[in-house]
Amino acid sequence: MHEDAVEGRTVGEVYEDDLRRGAIVSDSTPLVNLVETLDFQDLEALYVVDAREIYYGLLTRSDLLGWLEQELAAPQTRTGFPWDRVGEAIEGAHAGDAVNPDSRNVPVEPRDPLDRALRNMMQASVTVVPVLDPDGGIEGELSLTRVLREVHDNR
Repeated sequence: MHEDAVEGRTVGEVYEDDLRRGAIVSDSTPLVNLVETLDFQDLEALYVVDAREIYYGLLTRSDLLGWLEQELAAPQTRTGFPWDRVGEAIEGAHAGDAVNPDSRNVPVEPRDPLDRALRNMMQASVTVVPVLDPDGGIEGELSLTRVLREVHDNR
């Protein structure tokens, strides 16, 4: 593979301006609704935005598991799996509660180098990142598949 094949390429040359692998949800969306959204739409991630529609974070299935693990880390008062606590945790939680804080650093902008997007994906262990406009709104997405295809096609 030739390094110069993608050297100097920007996110703007490669990203998709329609969301295929993720969906935008509000940070106040009940978590129970998001579980169904991830499953039924077979999405890799949910892009969480605040009330002003500014990017807040990324939410993946792994993030949901990590959040649930933290919620259940409190001491158990009885033996057996705490199903009642699982239900309580999910029932009162919202998308913003389960966002992985590290995902706040993964977004890229169209002018960013393509290698920055790939580094962000690797550091956060995600396969898709949002592409933001100058105001912090979501303009599109860039997937690992798209980056790798670009590298392959330009070698």
